[in-house]
Amino acid sequence: QLRLAREAGSEDPAIDREAGYLHAEAGRWKESLDAFVRYLERTPALDGSGREDAARRAAKDFVKEHVLPHVEG
Repeated sequence: QLRLAREAGSEDPAIDREAGYLHAEAGRWKESLDAFVRYLERTPALDGSGREDAARRAAKDFVKEHVLPHVEG
């Protein structure tokens, strides 16, 4: 469904975030990292209230803890 949303022209960065998690679940670490990088490049660090965006922080933590060890190692 994420691929179909992207093919339909959706520019929502959440698609890349979810793709990152799905690729990681499938053990496709490079694809996961690529999707998370796209997501992080397209989302602001702060939410509308000036606080750190929780979904973005969770994605960064996930990449650091679960994805990078597989890509770098």
